[in-house]
Amino acid sequence: GDSILFKGGDTFIGQLRVNSSGSAEMPIIYGRYGSGPKPVIDGARAEGGAYTSAILIRNQEGIVMEGLSITNDRRFTRQGENDQEGYGIFVHNDGDKIMRYFRFRDLTIKEIFAISTNGLDFDALTVAGIYLRSEKNSTRGKEKHIRDVIVENCYITHTGKFGIWSQHAGGDPGIGNDSLNRNMDFIFRDNHTFETGGSGITPGRTYNCLVEGNTFEYPGSDVDPRMAARGSGAWFFGCRNVVAQYNKSLHIRGPKDSYGMHIDFGNKYVILQYNYSEDSEGGFVEILGNNTYATYRYNVSVNDGLREDARTFWISSFAGQNRIASDSNYIYNNSIYLGDNLDTDIFLQGANTFIFNNILYAASGAEIGQETTFKQMGGQVYIKANLYHGRIADRLTGKDNQAIFENPGYTEPGALYAKGYHLVKGSPAEKKSVNVFGEPVFPMAGKRIFENITEKVSFDYFGNPVNLSEPTSLGASNGEGFAYVMNLSSKEQALRLYPNPATVQCHIDHPDLPLLKLEVYNVSGKLVKATYNSQTSILDCSGMKPGQYIVRAITISGRVFNQRLIKVEANHVD
Repeated sequence: GDSILFKGGDTFIGQLRVNSSGSAEMPIIYGRYGSGPKPVIDGARAEGGAYTSAILIRNQEGIVMEGLSITNDRRFTRQGENDQEGYGIFVHNDGDKIMRYFRFRDLTIKEIFAISTNGLDFDALTVAGIYLRSEKNSTRGKEKHIRDVIVENCYITHTGKFGIWSQHAGGDPGIGNDSLNRNMDFIFRDNHTFETGGSGITPGRTYNCLVEGNTFEYPGSDVDPRMAARGSGAWFFGCRNVVAQYNKSLHIRGPKDSYGMHIDFGNKYVILQYNYSEDSEGGFVEILGNNTYATYRYNVSVNDGLREDARTFWISSFAGQNRIASDSNYIYNNSIYLGDNLDTDIFLQGANTFIFNNILYAASGAEIGQETTFKQMGGQVYIKANLYHGRIADRLTGKDNQAIFENPGYTEPGALYAKGYHLVKGSPAEKKSVNVFGEPVFPMAGKRIFENITEKVSFDYFGNPVNLSEPTSLGASNGEGFAYVMNLSSKEQALRLYPNPATVQCHIDHPDLPLLKLEVYNVSGKLVKATYNSQTSILDCSGMKPGQYIVRAITISGRVFNQRLIKVEANHVD
């Protein structure tokens, strides 16, 4: 029940070592008092050399840390400390009991590096902003793990490897079980990681894990030569019961992995839903080996796949030293857009893989499935009722006996935000889904940290209801669509607006002038301007607010054409 408070604006040099426990009812709180910036705990500049961790919690529990700034830019060796490790906060269980109740909130963690990284490969580099580790269980009845952890509203930047990382060393043969030999009940919520050397969040061997509302920006960064320079937004390894939702993964970098979020090997029941990923070097879906029930559903992927070996869908049997197929892989109702002359591959090597109700949109000059490989390792590959637009591999579409080859009618294809991937009214993707085939209910739905998680999907990315007993729209959007109607059989570029972006006015170029009607809608589908029997080829933009619009032209013959217009201030310089 005690509070240990550090004065705002001050810096405290050395290691903060927690040497007493609280409880869930009466935790020990480490925080701040007074005005000014967050107090700084600096583990690197101590007399005698840098500590491995700025804050060490070893075999203690019932701890809250909030409102602190933590740094550990290790430069000088300290006797008894490992030069090849570096942490902001290190929670370590090497005792013989379960450690319960940890809360880390509103922390700033930055500049976390090991002293010596030369010659270390990725796996050997042990650096993280927050690191939680339990050692191996070796005695029956004294199994240990770390349980009941929430990390929320923290900002973590410039770490040598991961932002947040958890590990458990497992158990000796015959000791423990599937849950005791993992850390348990972890929530990572509303954190922001920026320019981490590895993934933003990496839960390893965790039983029950909820990852929601986080932003992972530039994981896999190489802005410092001590960084690992490889990561995904979030990376799940050896876990049981995971839901990752409402996260954003932006500008993921690295020569391996480095997908929006990826499911490494040895997991069971992992659901990635309602996430947005953009500009990932590796691609969109990565599922490695020895997984059971790995699901990507109702996500939006934009321009994921920059490397030469980038893949929109990658399912591999790689499971460390062995090759073990992942069984029951589900990829459905995702909205995918690939532009900027990108091209990606597809590689499917698993057992019982189900790919259905997705929208795959390759813009002009882009290609999805440039190389497409199927290496079935048991069961079936079920590909059905996906919508394909642009250059999509025949080897993929040819396996889809209910394929739709149409423009889906994204409201703003190419937009760098999820709302651009709503569907317009009249989209050929509306109510074209097939039933979800064989996916089991999530076993922990409604329980413990998953009290708000339903057994099966019940709404789309944008919060619209989804009833799986009825046909739904393809992709991540199941709403009623925007007010404007797009004639999807028309050539998209038949209506030309210039200049675009426009300031005061823009010219309309169309072979069927004069027009019967001209309408302008904002991105929410609201009509902001309309003219009838238009004899002019000039659109007055002076009264429109800066932003993005859809111009809808209806010809005398009744044909409908749409084009995007960007309105900017008159003094705007592109």
